[in-house]
Amino acid sequence: MSGPKRYTDLVDSLTGIGTNILANRLRDLEASGIVTRRQLPPPAPARVYELTDYGRALKPVIRQLALWGA
Repeated sequence: MSGPKRYTDLVDSLTGIGTNILANRLRDLEASGIVTRRQLPPPAPARVYELTDYGRALKPVIRQLALWGA
């Protein structure tokens, strides 16, 4: 929820998740319109994942689930 992330950044920050599971989840989230994948312009031409407007609208729900889980 804190801005665009490269796939490698997600792998590094989500310890314990297999790369195949992460790839599948990102694909599902993209198909659902929650995240989008785009190419950053030079000088750092990396492919990143970021939340769509729809995905950002889920922030209060995710926060409440996190609080409930804690």
